[in-house]
Amino acid sequence: MKPCNRLSFCFAVSLLLPFLAHGSGLTDENLLFRAGFDGSFEADFASGSGTPFVPERLLRAGAPGVLKLPPNQMLCYPAPGNIDLEAGTLVIRVRPGFTPGEGVLPKELTEVYLFSLRNRYGHRLDATINEKTGGLYVHAARGKTPTTSVKVDVRGWKKGEWRTVTIAWERPGRLSAAVEGLPPVAVKNARLPECPAEFLYDIYIGSNSQGLPVQQYGKLGTFPGEIDEVRIYRGFASQAPGVLPESCKRSVPPAWPDGIAKQPEWVGRNRRRISFALGETKKQWKNTPVRFRLDLSKELGRLDLAARRAAVASMRLVACDPATGKPLARDVKLSGEERYFQPFQLDDDFLNRMSGELGFVHTGKLPALYSLYFDAEAPYAAPAPAEYPLPGFGMPLMLGKKNRPGIFGGAFRGAFDAVDFDGDGDLDLFFIAGWQTDSGRDLFGGLYYYENLRNRTGYDLFAAPVLIDKGNLEFGRFAQTAPPRLADIDGDGKMECVFISGYLAASAEIVRENGCPKLTGWKPLKFDGKTPKLISSAVLHDFDGDGLPDIFSDGRLHRNIGTKQEPLFRSEGEDLFVAGVRGPQGKILTPGGGDMHTLAWAVADVDGDGRFDLVCGGVSSLLYYFPGRADGRFDRPRQLLTHDGHEIDFPGVFPYPLFRDVDGDGALDLMLGSEDGTLGVCFNRARPGEAMLLMPPVFLQEERAHLNAGTLAIPVAADWNGDGLVDILSGSANGRVYYWENIGTPELPVYRTPVELAAGGRPIILRAGPDGSVQGEGESDWGYTNIEVADWDMDGLKDLIVTGVRGEHVFFRNIGEPGEPRLAPGMLIEADFPGETPVPPGFRFRPRGRELLTVTRCRPSVFDWNGDGLVDYIVTDHTDRLAFYERFRRADGSLGLKPGRHVFELNAPFFRSLVWNHETLGGLKPRPGGMGRSVTQIVDWNGDGRPDLLMDNINARLFLNSSDTPARAVMTDCGDLAPQRLANHNTAPYAADLDGDGIPDLIVGTENGWIYGYLRAYLEKDMPVVSVGPVEGKER
Repeated sequence: MKPCNRLSFCFAVSLLLPFLAHGSGLTDENLLFRAGFDGSFEADFASGSGTPFVPERLLRAGAPGVLKLPPNQMLCYPAPGNIDLEAGTLVIRVRPGFTPGEGVLPKELTEVYLFSLRNRYGHRLDATINEKTGGLYVHAARGKTPTTSVKVDVRGWKKGEWRTVTIAWERPGRLSAAVEGLPPVAVKNARLPECPAEFLYDIYIGSNSQGLPVQQYGKLGTFPGEIDEVRIYRGFASQAPGVLPESCKRSVPPAWPDGIAKQPEWVGRNRRRISFALGETKKQWKNTPVRFRLDLSKELGRLDLAARRAAVASMRLVACDPATGKPLARDVKLSGEERYFQPFQLDDDFLNRMSGELGFVHTGKLPALYSLYFDAEAPYAAPAPAEYPLPGFGMPLMLGKKNRPGIFGGAFRGAFDAVDFDGDGDLDLFFIAGWQTDSGRDLFGGLYYYENLRNRTGYDLFAAPVLIDKGNLEFGRFAQTAPPRLADIDGDGKMECVFISGYLAASAEIVRENGCPKLTGWKPLKFDGKTPKLISSAVLHDFDGDGLPDIFSDGRLHRNIGTKQEPLFRSEGEDLFVAGVRGPQGKILTPGGGDMHTLAWAVADVDGDGRFDLVCGGVSSLLYYFPGRADGRFDRPRQLLTHDGHEIDFPGVFPYPLFRDVDGDGALDLMLGSEDGTLGVCFNRARPGEAMLLMPPVFLQEERAHLNAGTLAIPVAADWNGDGLVDILSGSANGRVYYWENIGTPELPVYRTPVELAAGGRPIILRAGPDGSVQGEGESDWGYTNIEVADWDMDGLKDLIVTGVRGEHVFFRNIGEPGEPRLAPGMLIEADFPGETPVPPGFRFRPRGRELLTVTRCRPSVFDWNGDGLVDYIVTDHTDRLAFYERFRRADGSLGLKPGRHVFELNAPFFRSLVWNHETLGGLKPRPGGMGRSVTQIVDWNGDGRPDLLMDNINARLFLNSSDTPARAVMTDCGDLAPQRLANHNTAPYAADLDGDGIPDLIVGTENGWIYGYLRAYLEKDMPVVSVGPVEGKER
């Protein structure tokens, strides 16, 4: 068997470490990790520097030399691949804000964490202090339950006293804990976690590794005290000295390389610049992605928001000859300075602090020299070039060109409010994006502000978002069912931001910092009893006319019985519906008698009778309204329709209604969100006070639009229209298939506004229907389309295959011409089963004929597996195992498909998906909804002629094939390809050659609908060292 190269290296190091440990000391030679918090949260590793996941509140507070985490926050460092759990020593300086054993902390903080090391399959090593027992514990755990614990009695450790804590481990069973001034405590038979260095996942400091989301105070076990000087060493050392030896390990920027010009020739009208040199890579790549942290906060951080946007638009990137410093033309067809400007991309949060990631792609040989020009006075009105760079450095693919309008696509299940925050007469957006999960923390998540630029453009166009807060608070967290409600809730004449749900029931003052909204002065909402665990998005509205805002959620009214200055809400909700609205179990029913699954509420006078009505969205894509009565109660629901009686067709489920006067005609319009994160508006053509006449929805537009497939993007990169450029197609949870045509060049792709693919003249929309989801009728409007593009009928044209929630596989034949694809109506893919058609467990419908049925939501691969010249079908089958369905020709010449065979063997002892699906690829799960969800692709990743396996995980899990026969393929787990955490629901990796060098690159679809791109050099960690020069200035 040919092992994965990366793993064999890791195992070899692991075998050597026990022999190295006995001679190891706490010296820089053996230092693997250091976080000193000396003015920065950056950490030093044995090779390179680690950028942590830092909570927004901690970033704003800065790092004054010690770490003091705010309540319910975490600080997490991604492991660099040089730390394993074979043998090591962790040393940490700690000053508790309490005396262990006194029992004075809240009960939620009985056990607080100093650190947690966690690997990719749930094993971990934790150190905690139990404030009640006065013990410091080191837990070795495999899963949730500790397998071994070591206790040190620290009841003599006084509040505010600095001490050094030492934790050491050595396989197979040695585990030790020591506290300065106390003897070490050790065991020799500990069940330690198993973890090669490549699979260590995260280093959490000051909290546990549960991460996000957190629903209540104390879940993270955040340490109430101060932490300083965290170090991890190679080898076992039972106790560190009280005063640690001084370490020379510091984050030292790479020196400017010899032979590279230090003063490139100045280009353009910007007055400031930073030059940086790129070192050589191990391989010579056609295109080398570059990504590094750029901090312009000192130069541009004091600008207001409008000036920041102008400064970003005015930035220019120029490549120079590394020897002479003369500028190099990118496009000789252009004239003047424009010919020199290179495309680049800043990360989505750059505007928030004027610091973040800069990414671009270098073409050609290395070393190289670049200069980034900028100016607070913004001498340019628009970006140049307008194109985004070739996707390759782990940022999302962008729609169109810079500063051009595109369909608004915030992120998964965005909830929002619209107010004129900046006082310019149009509606701005406060938008909650994403789930805020630990496994998906590199996705776009948090509370964001979108300024409306109507006064500049003449129409509603929303500027690039500015992060307000990531949203983990002492008493809760942001959630999609807790939309921001902007209202004066305490009668002080100022607008507060209010959140009402079981995740977070609190309000915050809104302050402006350089034109950006910030939240401060958080207060939990007060109830006359226990805070209710509200599920659906709540409405703040004065229902009883007493001048005080009440809360309506989950179909019940929580009256405000306080005062204007001190609101107090009833804990018990009051039912305001007439008889017949609710079913026997109290559930609110649709007009047809089904469960409405109420999730989002709004208030407006829909029917024009002068009384406000309730409008509701649920798990379907439909909206309903409950007419208000004169007695303050609400009648049975009616479906909310357009003015001509049609359903409001807006992509995605969980429709989120909000009524605002968008066009300024005095009548309320219907603003819409959905699970897809897209926003739209149904304009009301009635006059104020009349029954609403709603137009069909149109999408809102944003200035920095992404390729957004809604929720759960399952993308494919392929030349769909035959023009030689790589296009993007994607499935979606909403059941549609999207196509982004690339109208750019091979070097600079430009993706058009997406179109929904149609077949036989009708849009492709495949949904579960009432019987098609193993999770019940509540998922009837979901489709979870998984797509594959391949020449299935072998006629020379690319066809489309779609499967999804029903586990059926539909073939859409391309009946067009080369360059003009056109799809025929779909046909079910069948297999020549010898007997009854196999059906996965939990399916609620019977197969049609010999149709192929597999477990739900799995992407197939079309690949000539056995090399006979016919493309085969590889997909997770009805038993939840990856199967090979062989293609063959019948006697009449037609193509058939044989029943699936299990030819795949996974060598994956360290594989466990950290998302919502499988633990391993194979073996049934007890719950039908836990089966399937496997997004796979067969591709020769390493170019050895053997087809390998890509699979969803945190981004893209690689299994290399070590077999030479298709009858038995041994696939060895090599871990995730990229460092980013992109999962919650499963990711969707797809390998394709993005830059034309003949080597597979990678795109990854995500839960929030965005698609991320990676060139091969980035995935191989063959990135150039970036040496950054000083900021330089020039007089005008």
